Amino acid sequence: MKLNLVLALNGPDSVATLAENIERIYPERYRRKLSDKPAWIVVDNALTRDISDKLGISAGDGGISALVSTITSYFGRAEPDLWEWMSLRMEERPDGAPQTDADAA
Repeated sequence: MKLNLVLALNGPDSVATLAENIERIYPERYRRKLSDKPAWIVVDNALTRDISDKLGISAGDGGISALVSTITSYFGRAEPDLWEWMSLRMEERPDGAPQTDADAA
């Protein structure tokens, strides 16, 4: 599955609207809030433009201004459970099952 970073770029009211949209559209298993930052990782195989449309970013719903970017690789320092969550989600098949050796072939 693809991991996508959603980063809010403006004030608290629009961040709240974006957060509500993310929580409404993505089950808890497929979204992760990045600590106290106005940023989330969402699991979605759609194009970034389509994710932006789903979340109301493209239309500017509620004054939302945000960036959506697909994560193709990552490195840094963060709590260990973030790395584990990211690794597990990237390895999932679209049906939510873990990948197997047969999937890689």
